[in-house]
This record gives sequence, structure tokens and C-alpha cells, in this order.
Amino acid sequence: MSRKAQKWKNRQDRSMKPGKITETMRKRTVQKQLKNRHQGIFPDLSAERVCYGISMNGKDVMIAEASRYGNQKDLGYFALMAAVNDLAAAGAQPEAVMVRIFLTEYAYESRLKSMVEAIEAAAACADVQVMDAAAEVVPVMRSSMVHVTAVGSMASTGSAADAACPKEQVPPEKMPPGMAAGAGRRAEMAEGIRYGQNARDLVLTKWAGMEGTLRILEERREELSGRFVPAFLNQTAALRAYLPSIEEIRIARNMGVAAMRQVSEEGILAALWKLAESLEAGLTVSLKAIPVRQETIEICEYYHVNPYEMTSAGCILMAAEDGHELVKAMEERKIPAAVIGRLEEGNDRIIMRGDEISYLERPQAEALAGCFAVWNKEEV
Repeated sequence: MSRKAQKWKNRQDRSMKPGKITETMRKRTVQKQLKNRHQGIFPDLSAERVCYGISMNGKDVMIAEASRYGNQKDLGYFALMAAVNDLAAAGAQPEAVMVRIFLTEYAYESRLKSMVEAIEAAAACADVQVMDAAAEVVPVMRSSMVHVTAVGSMASTGSAADAACPKEQVPPEKMPPGMAAGAGRRAEMAEGIRYGQNARDLVLTKWAGMEGTLRILEERREELSGRFVPAFLNQTAALRAYLPSIEEIRIARNMGVAAMRQVSEEGILAALWKLAESLEAGLTVSLKAIPVRQETIEICEYYHVNPYEMTSAGCILMAAEDGHELVKAMEERKIPAAVIGRLEEGNDRIIMRGDEISYLERPQAEALAGCFAVWNKEEV
């Protein structure tokens, strides 16, 4: 290699920031290296997808993964809920999870027990089976990490799951090549909104930044107790009850909503971008319409974190034909929801900040990643 070529290569080889890698880096550095060897894998590899499936013996199995890191004992609760919600939003029925727990070398057995208890509590809440929970101490790690792999089954036409969540079936001529007729949910994942052009309203359940707020509270409770009164912290901790999302997903499916995704890592702005990318659509969203709890605002201001770029597992972003009717149905079940914007033709992704118009940027790094980077340095 010439000196000029080597210099150009070095210029392209950049260091990476804390958090998930960018979409551009993932496509360039990860996806380009991977090849599809089996026809049974679906959908196609994409930066916007969070769940993937495999067809085996005529049955479609879906897989979703989630990782959470930090020093709180409830890491597994957040990771499990995030993975299970992703499966449900993709149209699968969550069945079981496998858990890997990575601990620092100064962790005690009592901490491991508490972490497993939190995982089992989440599994009971989500009605899934913990197939296995492996744990190991990793000397090079500065904080704990829990990785959850969730497995679920796709509902085929005529199944009990479809009876519980009836869906419009995709015409055979609109199915991707090689897809079996009648695999409604599987076609739904591949086709997105192409057979549901009337789904225009964007609806968000619960509150942006919810999960991130809870994780900051668990991670920095002692510090926060010197800033906020106990009643404020207790009210914030109560948000944990809103992490499960299967009920609102079921309501949305029953009302014909096909396109939805969980607002997990990187926050609501990233979720909007990824939903628009997967649907090949533009959007217009009012920032003021995005619901955010006051507790989230105050805690984020204290740590200089953008709540719109902070993980929000438990919040579901949906594209509905009639968003106001969907919100009404959610509120009847005491599930907070709001219409925050609409899908548009074309590729413009507009964020309204009052009278000011700005354009949605590609997903930024998870806001919490920067916080954990600082906190870990403080503890060294």
C-alpha cells in the first residue's frame, strides 16, 4: 500500500464515542461484512431493525436482544423489559429469555442474587420464562452489564394469537419473494406501511426519557437525594410500573396499527428517524407535543442530558390511521398517549419547535452513555 493510500486509510479509521455506533458506521463497518446464507432469515439486515426471525419447520421464531450497564441492581429488569417489548412491537408473542450477567471483580454474591431476583420479577410481569441466567466476573469491567436475549413466536394466519390480535392480511402479490402465503405478521415486518397508506398519525405512549430517568435515579439516588425531596424521588421511582408495554401494543394491533417500534436506546428522536426510514416516509412532529414528565426534565437538567436522546424503553411509537381514536382507546385503559405528529410523503423529517422549523438529524449517541463515561471516571 502506498504512503498516500495508508494516510487516507488512517484518516478514515476514527475512534468511537461511548454508546451505540452510528447508523452510518453500522452500515459501513458492520453490515457490509455480513452475508446472508439462509433464505429462512427475515427481514433483511437493516440499521432500523431491532428484531430478526428465522423460519424453521414452517414456524417463524423471532429474536430480540437488549443490554443494560451500570451499577444498579435492576439492570436485568430494564434489559428484559426492553427485549420483550421489542418482540411484541414486532408482532411476536414473547415466550422466553436467556440472560448473561457480567460483574466487576469487586461484586458480592448478594448483589448477584438481587440482580437475579429483579430479572425474575420482570419475567413474571412479562409472563415469559427465564430459560437460563449465566453469570461471570470480568476483571476488566468497571461496571456491571446484563444482556438479555428474548425469543418469541410469530402469529400465523388463523392462529389463536391472530384471533386475539386480528390483523389485515397482506395480499399475496405484495409479499416479498419467497414468502409463504398466509404469513401475515412476517409480511407485515417486511412491508411496513406499503399496504397501509392511511396510517398517517404518529402516536407516542407514555413519556420520552422514562427509562433513562429511572436508571439515573437508581444509579445516583444518593446524590439526587441531596437535590430533590423524597416525595419527588418516590414519584419518579413510580414510573417503573409503566415499563411493560404489551397491553398497549395489543390495543394498537386490535385497531389495525401495523407500524410501531419501542423508543429504546438513543431516545425518541432516533425512534422517529428509524420509523420513517423503515417506512420510507417523511414526517412532521411538534416537539411540544412529545410528552415528557416534569421529573425527567428536572433530572435531565441537573445532569445536562437531552431527554429526547435518552433511552425510553416502555414507550411505543406508532403510526395510526386515526391517532386520536387510538389515544382515546389507550386512555380508556389508563395508558398515557398523545398524537405528536404525522407521516408525510417524501423524505423531509421536520421537527417543529414552536414556530421554528428544524430537520431531524440521524440518530445521535445514547445520552446516558456520556453520563456513565463520566461517572466511571469518577469512581476510578
